Parts: sequence; C-alpha cells; structure tokens
Amino acid sequence: MKRSLWSGLMSWLRADAGGGASVNVLDDRYYGNYAGYGTASGQHVTPEIALRLSAVYACVRVVSETIASLPLIIYERLPDGGKIRAVEHPLYKVLHDKPNQWQTSMEWIEMMQGHLELRGNAYSLIQPGPRGAIDSLVPIHPDRVEVRRLPNGRLLYKVRDWYSGEIQKYAQEEIFHMRGLSSDGMVGMSTIALASETIGLGLGQQDYAARFVENDSQPRGVLEHPQTMSEQGYKRVKDTWQESQSARNRHKVAILEEGMSYKAMSLNNKDSQFLEARQFSTAEIARFFRMQAHKIGDLTKATFSNIEQQNIEFATDCIRPRCVRWERRIKIDLVDPLELGDQYFCEFLMDALLRGDLKSRYESYSVGIQNGFMSPNDARRSENLNPISKEDGGDTYMRPTNMSTPVGSAPPADPIDPRESTDDANA
Repeated sequence: MKRSLWSGLMSWLRADAGGGASVNVLDDRYYGNYAGYGTASGQHVTPEIALRLSAVYACVRVVSETIASLPLIIYERLPDGGKIRAVEHPLYKVLHDKPNQWQTSMEWIEMMQGHLELRGNAYSLIQPGPRGAIDSLVPIHPDRVEVRRLPNGRLLYKVRDWYSGEIQKYAQEEIFHMRGLSSDGMVGMSTIALASETIGLGLGQQDYAARFVENDSQPRGVLEHPQTMSEQGYKRVKDTWQESQSARNRHKVAILEEGMSYKAMSLNNKDSQFLEARQFSTAEIARFFRMQAHKIGDLTKATFSNIEQQNIEFATDCIRPRCVRWERRIKIDLVDPLELGDQYFCEFLMDALLRGDLKSRYESYSVGIQNGFMSPNDARRSENLNPISKEDGGDTYMRPTNMSTPVGSAPPADPIDPRESTDDANA
C-alpha cells in the first residue's frame, strides 16, 4: 500500500512537470504560493503569470525602475538644521553603489521593489564583512521566507536554503524586511492576490484576443447537419474541420459532407464592446498600483495642458510614498543598529521627478536668487553644473534693496539730497 501511494505521488509530480523526466524537489514551483489564485474568469493567477499582462508588467516596471534610478544618499544632520552627504558612513557605498557581490544598487533596489509590488514583501539577508557590520545585502525570494512572531514580540524568519532545501532560521536583526500594506504588521499583502479577479479578467480578454486573431479575426460559426449524426461521425467532422480551418490552414477550401452547411454567428468584437472592456481592465489594474494611466501607455485622458500636472502627481502620489517606506525601513533596520548617532538618515533624491520644463525652472531660479534664498551655485547644482568661484559671487545671497529692514536692525541712513551737497560746496 505504501509503495503504491508513493508511486502515485511521483507519477503526479512527473505529470505536473510536463513529461516523464524526474522532478527536482528543490523547484520553486512546489513551495511558497506557487499554487496561485483561482478566479471567476477561469484564469489561474500567480505573480509570474500576472506579468504576462502588459498593464501589470508596465506598472511594476515603471515603479521599480523609477525608484531604483533615484540616488539613495546617506546624510548627516548639522547643528544648524542643515545636512551634508555622509560619504564616509559605512552604509554609503553599500546603498549608493554596491549592495552585494553581483548587483549594482539599481539592480538590487529594482528587484526588491518588484518583489514588494507583486508579493507585498521584500527580503535581504544582512551579512557582515570587510566594509563593516553591514557589508552585503543578499536578496531572498519572498516565496522562500516564512515569518513568525516569538513570545517576546521579536520576529523569526524561516528561509528555505536555495541549494540544500533545508530551513534556516534568522533573527529579526539579520533580515532587512520591506513590507507593504499589512493586516497583521508582520507581512505585507500581495497586490496580485488582492487584484487577482481583475488580473484574471484581463488575462481572459488577452487570451480571447489571441484566439480571435489566430482564427483570422472571423466570428465563430456552427456546422448544421440535416440529420442526427453518430458519435463517431461527429468526432470525425469536428476534428477534420478544426484541422482544415485553423492556424495556417485558414482560407483553404472546406468540403462539407451529407448536406451539411456552415452558418456564421453574428456576434463580433464591436457588438461585445471588447476594446472598451480591455480598456477598463487596464484602468482597474493601474488603480490597484496607484499608477497614473499615461505612465503605462494609456493616453486616453492625457492632454497637452494636463500632462505636466499628471507627472507631478506621479511623483507625489505614486513614487513618494514608496520612497518614504524605503527611507524609514533603512533607518530602523540598517542605520540605527550601527549606533553611530541619531544624526544619520537616508533620502532619495527626487528633484529630477519634480522638475518642470526649462523655462519654468529658470524662472524659479531667478525668483530665488533675486529674493535671497538661493545663490547662483544653488541653482547651478540643481542643473548639474559646476559651481563658480566665491570671488565671482557664486555663493552670494542677494538682498533686494526695496525690502524692509529686519526687526532690531539699525534703520538705513537717510539718502543725501544732491541740492544740499551743492549748497555746502558753494559755501
């Protein structure tokens, strides 16, 4: 009995693997949430399958690439309230340049943000090394991680090893854990799980469109027979018709037997509002990711007058909250444990996302310099230009002559009347 049960299990695994080859028990498909999510549309949805839908892939890619392209800087707060780049901080090169042996900072942030968008969680193992207590941040696939809360309130991470398949346990201090919207405070909720029905509908529409094109974009039809056909004859006609009138055999001459006739159905894409339905699915998916539609190629509501405002909304409503999530988690998990002082923190440089057109930027710089809260070098640094020397006024803050004197300052001297000077000279 035991042998029969084991044989049946292995047969099922081999069948699921797609053939008679032996299955690799370390395959990620047999762990985590590979089972995915069933939907009312009949489509099976997993994070990987969801990426086949262009709207999902575009949302994940736009967010991940945008955040990864922003410089992530470690700063030190100054006593006067200012800040400077802490280039000597042990984390500066780890976060800004190279988080581990094989990834650049952009590749690592892009991958982590992609995990966060699709699965609601992103993990990296904190490893010490030559650069200090935090030398490397090694990414871990979320499907390989299980999070538990200990009686003392701390978190325990169980990670299935990539090579041996064994479960390894890590303390909370050893894992850099980014989590999205959460219902229990330990793990984030998967966007794909929450949007599975919408994504399933989009996948179903995409599959229908592909089959529609495969059949030469012709409406489906029926074959009519004047009499009742036998089961064998029905199967033979069905197989013959499918073989002769699909894929590359389209438009070939069809031969109908025994008085059969073909009747096309009148339903078409326009009648079923197919294009409108696909457009609605795209808008729904963008809404789940809080994405501005024009960023994923949907320009139906974009105009020359509002596109700049939509770009600002993309920066403030879509990207900024995600950047704050990164900054706060890095502060807690990476900066504070080094105990180098509370004056250190990190920020993404978002200036490039909020910049207007060239004319608007130069006008704002002019207002800033004329009113004394910007120097010429401040404006040049914003435009990625080299500073000019102090002797040439590069760091000078102007003070308009027509502004009131600050409280407590000596009043300005009365201007000299030219007529009085002339009279004194003549005397």
